[in-house]
Amino acid sequence: MKPRVILAAAVAAVLAMPGAARASATGQVTVDQFTYTLTDLDPNDGVTPSIVFLPAGSGSLWSGVSLGYNYNNAPGGANFPAVGTAPASGGLDRPGMSLRGSVSGLGDPGAISLSAFASVDQAGGASGDATADASAWLGFILSPNTALNLAVADHFIASAVGYPNDSIDRLTAELTVRLRGQDGAFLGTFDDFVGVYGGEDGVDRVGQVVGTYANTGSASLSGTLQLDGNVWAVAVGGPVAPVPEPANIAMLAAGLPLLLALRRRNGRDTRT
Repeated sequence: MKPRVILAAAVAAVLAMPGAARASATGQVTVDQFTYTLTDLDPNDGVTPSIVFLPAGSGSLWSGVSLGYNYNNAPGGANFPAVGTAPASGGLDRPGMSLRGSVSGLGDPGAISLSAFASVDQAGGASGDATADASAWLGFILSPNTALNLAVADHFIASAVGYPNDSIDRLTAELTVRLRGQDGAFLGTFDDFVGVYGGEDGVDRVGQVVGTYANTGSASLSGTLQLDGNVWAVAVGGPVAPVPEPANIAMLAAGLPLLLALRRRNGRDTRT
């Protein structure tokens, strides 16, 4: 091998210092608007379609934010509940992780605002996953022979950048609307969802959850309407690249004059 090639290879081997591979996942789901309409299933029964959302103090208005994480297999989390029309909000920060959630406007269903946010950014072999939940529960009484038509506007923002684990680093966000009877049984579940893996394009999308439940009975129906926004972020950082030791740098510095001298001598030999 020529001395010039040897010199270039030695310099490249010692001075190449790539940084630690990073992986990140970030996402948010928000409820921008909650609306509903009622349909009269029996115009001849003499009942005017109606729905009543139970007032504060009845124990039927509740909201909460639940935040959880797992950092290098060490789990943790926190809950931020609220009762009645009081807003619920909370935040949590850990190394390379940020979680937020909020719920407000329960006094007026048309003014409900809900948001869940989670972000994970890891490197150097560290791993983390984080979950943010924001939920609102509203008690209701639906008149007989009445269909409840729901429309909940949502907004999703999601991104995931992974190296070298494009199939592992991910972000999922979901908005779920559930109707339960007074006994807790599910009457209907409607949802909207996005999912992004590392290496895929991010998402910034406005959507809508729509659903209908019909009370075909001759009596009013008591139940609970639940809105639940969830974001789950996972990121696993790549290994840290080796950093040249001071001794290696010193050895390179000491060897450079020898390599240069060898190159000059070979140049003279070629000319003679």
